[in-house]
Parts: sequence; structure tokens; C-alpha cells
Amino acid sequence: MRRAAAFLLLAAGQVSCHLPSTFVGAGDGGAVCGNGVVEPGEACDDGNTVDDDGCTNACVLGSCGNGVLDAGEACDDGNAVDTDDCLSNCAAARCGDGVVHVGVEACDDGNTVDTDGCSNACLPSSCGDGMLQAGEECDDGNSAALDGCSPLCLVELGLTPGYPGMTCADIAQTGVGVSGLYWIDPDGGVTTDAFQAWCDMTTDGGGWTLVFHFFNHTGFTENGFVSAVGTDQFTDASWRYVPAGGTFALGNASALQPLVTEGAVAIGLFDGLWTDVRMACAATSATAVEQHFAQVDGYTTMNGNYELLGAAPNGTSYVVDPTTNSMALGTLWHDNETHSVNSGYALCDTSNDPTNGTAQFGFCFTDFLVETATFGDAIATIAFGSFGGNDVTALGFAGECGDMGASWLTDTGTYWIYVR
Repeated sequence: MRRAAAFLLLAAGQVSCHLPSTFVGAGDGGAVCGNGVVEPGEACDDGNTVDDDGCTNACVLGSCGNGVLDAGEACDDGNAVDTDDCLSNCAAARCGDGVVHVGVEACDDGNTVDTDGCSNACLPSSCGDGMLQAGEECDDGNSAALDGCSPLCLVELGLTPGYPGMTCADIAQTGVGVSGLYWIDPDGGVTTDAFQAWCDMTTDGGGWTLVFHFFNHTGFTENGFVSAVGTDQFTDASWRYVPAGGTFALGNASALQPLVTEGAVAIGLFDGLWTDVRMACAATSATAVEQHFAQVDGYTTMNGNYELLGAAPNGTSYVVDPTTNSMALGTLWHDNETHSVNSGYALCDTSNDPTNGTAQFGFCFTDFLVETATFGDAIATIAFGSFGGNDVTALGFAGECGDMGASWLTDTGTYWIYVR
């Protein structure tokens, strides 16, 4: 029988109708996710409850950013944020991916170049990391000084005669901050004439070159000095005095060093290389402790030359920083005479007879040219005392260190002159 239905009489008034199995569920109104059949509204239906096999349990195709870890994804955090642990392409964040991982990386430039400002460890380049960066002369991977590469990543000058600084200030600019002997070559060029100098690297920022120092007066006389050096201008020549035997040596073969060697480095070697001067003194011989000091910043600029003795007229005044002298003054007066005969006043005085006298240098705390009735106006001063026979009573150096009244130092005391 064709398409015949079997009607069964179940009970009075009841009829049962059996349809072919191909019609089961037809027209019952909706897709069923998970039945293995892609129905309207479904992107896929793989007939299982596995969420990470490419077709989710919602019958949606797997994709990066859906919060489900699908095959081929390293991660999937369900967002499009690139700076967390999982990138928006579902790759795990790592150093070198070009994205800064917040809280983990300081930088990320997306390459493996270690010398471009961001290292392969995703750390910003810095002096001391051992990587030579732009602007660095060296980088030895530490912050130690005096090892050839300074804490500023500049090649340290002055450690060897083959790589000297021109002055101590030149050396200080490379980051050297320890006082001591360093090699300098004021004329630059070939280094065969480099010599060692004492550098004060701590006082007022450092960079001071010691150009005059005297502390042991045994056997020293001005006449002996003039005979050996050829001048009484004690800052103009390079010389050393050796108390043992009372001998002199010319030149810079031996380094000028506090309480070790005494004499001077010719100030003319430093033409154009300094601006500031600092003088210090102590009333006691052979002491390392300064009792008084005076500093004039911009000394050469104000004077218009690079001399010490003869740099400015006697009595010249300078406006200074009060913190740079031992008397906390805002103005200092210069005792500077190349040929002076002192009558009633030892130093910081009004007498100046250029016909028969000798040299003196220092700084004073009064305008001594008008204070004719006072004595002892010195902060730190030194002078030859016997040349001509009527300059104070010292055979060699005389000096004043602080307000000494009508007294002075005769062949005694410790003196320093630095330039920077």
C-alpha cells in the first residue's frame, strides 16, 4: 500500500498514526548545539562538549580573544590588551616582542641589539651595565673609580703617563673624585713631557692642581733660591727644594706632593687652562691641617691674565663667595707684589718700593692700602724676607696666617697654592 497509515483502534474514540522515521523532529522550531549538525545560527557543531577543539560548546568557531585556549594559541585571556601576560594575538608576552609588559619590563624595543638603549633583558641601558652605549667612552660593568673607566663611563685621565689630563680639572671631569697624584700634560699633544701633579679632588668640587707648596724651611734661604733658580718670583719657575742637604732641583721630574715634596710648578705652563685660585696656610710647619684659606673664583678672568705674582695690582679687591674663605668674607684684598720692601708692616701693607725688594703673594681681610695704622690683615700670605736686606727678618720665606696682629711667621709655616 502506498504511503498508507496504519490506524489502530486503541480504545473507543482513539486513533494512533505512525510517521516514517525521516520526519522525526522536523518542524519542531530550533537548532540543537552539540547534535553534530550545523543548523541555522551555528557556525559549527562538532557533536561534543570539548571547548578547545576549534568549535566551542556554544557552536562558535574558536578564535583568539574568546577567552578559550584553542589549538595553536599560547594563551587567550579574552581581551585585546597588549601589555598584560597575553598579547592580543594570543602569544605569551616575552622580552623582545616589542611591547612593554607592564610591571615586568622597563623597555622592549623588539630586537636583540644590546647597545641601542634597551638591553636584551628589557632593561634601559645605563652606565655600568657593561654595554658600550652612545655617549659612553667605556663601560666596564661596574661603578668603581680608578680602574680606567670612571663611574661616568668616561675613560679616566691621569692614571698613566700615556693618557694624561691637561690639568687636574680635566681629570676631575672624567669622574675621578679621589685626591692624589695624577699625570698631567698642560701643553697637550705628545705625552712624553707629561708629569705627575697633586690633585685635590674634594675641596669645593675638586679639580685643583697644586702649583706651590712649602712646609720644611730647614736650610732654605732666598739667596740660595735665587742663585739656583735665577729669579725671586717663586711661582714663575718649576723647582723643588730638598731640605736634606739644602739643595734645589729644577723642572717637574719629582711630583709636588703635600708634606712629601715642596716647591712650585711654573704657573706659565697653565696659560689658558685655569680660572680659580685657592691659597691656604698653617702657622705650623709640616702639617696637613689648613688653618686659613682664601679662594677667588674667576681670578684669571678678572685679572685678564694667567699669572700669580704680578697678576693684579697690590690691593686689588675681589667679590667672593663667603663660604670659600676661612673668615666668611664677601670681599678679599690681594697682597701681590713682585718687588716689595716692607717697612713697618710685614704683609698686607702699603709699602711697595720696586727699586729694591722681593716677591709676596696672598689674600687679606681688609683694604690694607687705606688701613695704614693696623697690622696683621692677612688671611693667607707668603713672601721672601731677606732680599735687599730690609724686608722682614726671615732668611727664606716669611708669612702670615690669619690675624696675627704685629707678628708674622719667620722661616716657618705650611703653605699651599692651587689653581683650577
